[in-house]
Amino acid sequence: MFKRRIIDALKIATGIKDINLDVTEREEFGDYSSNIAMQLFSKSQVSNSKLQRKYQSPRELAEEIVKKLKNSKNLVEIVDHIEVAGPGFINFWISKKFLLAELEGLADKGGEYGKSDLLKGKRIMFEFGQPNTHKLPHIGHLFSYIYGSACANILEFAGAKLFRANYQGDVGLHVAKCLWAFQKENPTITEPLEDKVKLLQEMYQKGSHAYDESDEVKKEINELNKKLYESDGTVQPFWQETRNWSLEYYSKFEKRLGIKYDRSYFESEVYKDGMRLVEENVGRIFEKSEGAVIFRGSRYNLHDRVFLTNYGTPTYEAKDMYLQTLKYKQWPFDLLVITTAH
Repeated sequence: MFKRRIIDALKIATGIKDINLDVTEREEFGDYSSNIAMQLFSKSQVSNSKLQRKYQSPRELAEEIVKKLKNSKNLVEIVDHIEVAGPGFINFWISKKFLLAELEGLADKGGEYGKSDLLKGKRIMFEFGQPNTHKLPHIGHLFSYIYGSACANILEFAGAKLFRANYQGDVGLHVAKCLWAFQKENPTITEPLEDKVKLLQEMYQKGSHAYDESDEVKKEINELNKKLYESDGTVQPFWQETRNWSLEYYSKFEKRLGIKYDRSYFESEVYKDGMRLVEENVGRIFEKSEGAVIFRGSRYNLHDRVFLTNYGTPTYEAKDMYLQTLKYKQWPFDLLVITTAH
């Protein structure tokens, strides 16, 4: 609200519609600052604005603009002080009296304070969180949960229709590493749920270490990963059981954070269609290379990316090919926002 009123006053004082107003980085420069005088001076637009005479410097022009601003009744109500700084910046200090009055209004309006219809009619899907199964979340996931939820709430408060989505990796190499270690270690599984989830993390770490240290183990885990994607009956039941441990744990974790979703998407539900889209476009968008299917991004100053491995399994990129299509089919949106846990 403060920013809008200052911008409106600057438009009237200069006759310019495109006004830049920034929050200052240092307290001694006030609360807001504009470089409009320097913009006008450098573009030689002064003679075309409502300021009808030439000036020797941007600072001189800024001082003339400040004189006009100080006559603005609408601005005087909210600003304590306006001054010119440096080569021609115009700095504004918001009135403490006005700020206190706003705080009183905030208390009166409670949860409705700041609500607007700025984004009314907009449909926004916001994806955040995205923890993988078969291992514990890290600090990046916590950031994504909190940041994503806060952003979604702000957009909704501004009038948008929000769809909160989660996308979790419940198949893939990380799962194969975890289940391979279970097969080799055959650890004792105990209650409660937290012990089971910690065990998943322990097995994942052991599988990851073994994968990096031995070519033979790498081959075994890659073969197990292929079986998971093929829904092989020898591995499917235990995959489902351990997957449920993770999902139950995350449900409790999200409840504790106050996080709610309209829909959770999973890699296991999109990889088949993602693979199909890639395979259908080999020779057009994708190409085969050393047994894998890749996108030759280097032709466009991008990275070359593998979409299907030489084991015939999909990467994250292949799954994403269909994920976004599925999202739009189920809930058509004007804007899709995706945060990540990195």
